[in-house]
Amino acid sequence: MQYSALFGSSIAGLSRKNYCKDFYDQALGDYAGAELMDFTNFQHLGPFPPTKKVLVIAGNLGFNPFIKESNDGKVAVKETFLNTPHEHCVVGAGHSWISLSPKVIRVAKAFLFESGQTFRDDGREP
Repeated sequence: MQYSALFGSSIAGLSRKNYCKDFYDQALGDYAGAELMDFTNFQHLGPFPPTKKVLVIAGNLGFNPFIKESNDGKVAVKETFLNTPHEHCVVGAGHSWISLSPKVIRVAKAFLFESGQTFRDDGREP
């Protein structure tokens, strides 16, 4: 079995495009992921193979006045869900530092190295 862990990824769509595209177009121009704002989702990349277990870790510790729902400062939690089977975990972390969060590291290591480990959607380990 293969495993993948995704941290703070905007998979369903990009909140920047939905909420404040004009601002980001002016501020970013051709830089800082502007090319990604042309996509409403990443389905063109294809699904994960059925033999791969996937965990998405989303952060909810952020403030962005353009994103009205729970977010990590750049990505709404609802944008982090895949269209294919996966585990989902929400942690108290912001987008820029999510990969340095001790909880994220602990959850990802358990998922990647401990066969059969599952996670609750409220971010707490079972």
